Amino acid sequence: MPLSNITFDSLLRAVRRQFRGRILALGLLVVMLGIVLLSYTRGGVVHILLRWDINNEQKTSLVQQYFLSWGYLAPLAYMGAVIIEVIIAPIPGTMLYAPGGMIFGGFVGGSMSLLGNVLGAGICHRITRILGKSFVESHLAGGSLGKYEPLLKKQGIWIIFFLRLIPFTSSDLVSYAAGFTSIPTWKVMLGTFLGMMPLCYLQAYIAEEIFKAFPSLILPVFIVCIIYGFYVIWLVKKLSSPESNNVH
Repeated sequence: MPLSNITFDSLLRAVRRQFRGRILALGLLVVMLGIVLLSYTRGGVVHILLRWDINNEQKTSLVQQYFLSWGYLAPLAYMGAVIIEVIIAPIPGTMLYAPGGMIFGGFVGGSMSLLGNVLGAGICHRITRILGKSFVESHLAGGSLGKYEPLLKKQGIWIIFFLRLIPFTSSDLVSYAAGFTSIPTWKVMLGTFLGMMPLCYLQAYIAEEIFKAFPSLILPVFIVCIIYGFYVIWLVKKLSSPESNNVH
């Protein structure tokens, strides 16, 4: 671009494109650190886990009591976290199911994670329908959705069902890809419900029993969750960078 054609607005837009990922990641980091500090100073989960005057079994019990004291807001907040995980598709959701089983028990924890996955799948499908294929490919999936489209057109709900049965896959991307086809949202949600049901309940019940048998795992799980939070921030920065938006 010739120097004479450079305007303040175009320069400002270029700067925003260059730094928007960094600014967003920095903002998320500040929010996360603020939540950790607030939790410690207000006697929340961080404060409980860092106490040295009680044993691990007591810590586990206090963490459960703390979340359950929120009443109906606690499972709703947990379900909201699962929905966010589904929308940011590359984030593996397995990390969220163990804490849900520990805090709310196998049935409630499994139900909330299942419902979060179903609602999240419906939202992903609608995002594609509303924003369009090019936007979703460039901003959310890095152009990796095309491989699912032909399969979904032929098999539809069964592809969604079988991919949801397989753990440790990016099957959330399928909900976005389904928006490229004529599959209605309710079928995407139904396939997610049927496919995710075994995984959600199994992991929640296993987590509940594991934490009962080995309460010392609560601190390592908390540390892994913190690391997981940093991974999410890095991923948001990567997906928001100009380089990722140019991948098709």
